Amino acid sequence: MVWFGSKLARLNSDPAKVKVRVISPGRVEPSSYVRGLGQCRVLQRATSHGHHRVGAHQPGSHSLLPFLPHQPASLNHQPTKIRGFPRTAATESHCHAPASPKAPPCNCNMSSLRNAIPRRAHKERAQPSSRKKFGLLEKHKDYVERAKAFHKKEDTIRRLREKAANRNEDEFYFKMIKTKVVDGVHKPESDANKYTQEELLLMKTQDIGYILQKLQSERKAKELQSQNLRREVHLPLTSDDLPTNIKRKIAKSYKELEARKTRLGQLEKIYLDMSMQKELQKKGKKRKLREDELVTPASKSVYKWHAERKR
Repeated sequence: MVWFGSKLARLNSDPAKVKVRVISPGRVEPSSYVRGLGQCRVLQRATSHGHHRVGAHQPGSHSLLPFLPHQPASLNHQPTKIRGFPRTAATESHCHAPASPKAPPCNCNMSSLRNAIPRRAHKERAQPSSRKKFGLLEKHKDYVERAKAFHKKEDTIRRLREKAANRNEDEFYFKMIKTKVVDGVHKPESDANKYTQEELLLMKTQDIGYILQKLQSERKAKELQSQNLRREVHLPLTSDDLPTNIKRKIAKSYKELEARKTRLGQLEKIYLDMSMQKELQKKGKKRKLREDELVTPASKSVYKWHAERKR
């Protein structure tokens, strides 16, 4: 009994038949088993005939080409002898090996030949000129991305509905009373004691250091720009003799200097306020002075610390 396909094929114990194994296209050697690979057929040799039978092939046929796994591209290739059989027309086949005997065997197949032939590039359709205002035409990859996003939202809604259906009426979480709904979104209330006093003082110190650095850099830049403008004013030429581009440049420099002065005043105000907040966060008893206690009226609040004995 003989099985073809992916199973092993065992030949009968008839001495008139020879058991073979397919090694590669055009090469067969005797073996006790035959692996069915694609269109490979079991070769049998009759003792009383000079021809060979191939599977269900009609007797008398001396061509193995229709049953080889890969059809040759041309009949001008060098024939290959099948091991275990006499050299006849039936045992000669054509492969893609080169004509030189020293060249290594070729493992070419039809896919490589098919890829060697240039083919026309199939381009996708563009948006018609009458519909260019609607943007690019949706391609298949765009549809796939849109479909995935749609189904993802569907799954999310389905899970939320299942969660709402299976919700326990008696369950309680503290976030139910510590959050409020803003535009349909639960937002937690601001924590008053989120940071300790030491952490707040450290953050204030870091902020004050940054503001002080910017204040010093702006002050130095203002001084340098003022000196440069003072040199440009004492020019031997009158204002009427200056070119237009020079006048425009000087006006731009004065405008930038005024902006620096404004920014410098804002930074000084921020620095003083932050310094006051930092001092108020320190330890010690203090109180805010009333207006009648002030020697000189001031627009800002004035604080007084109680005297403490230093150890």
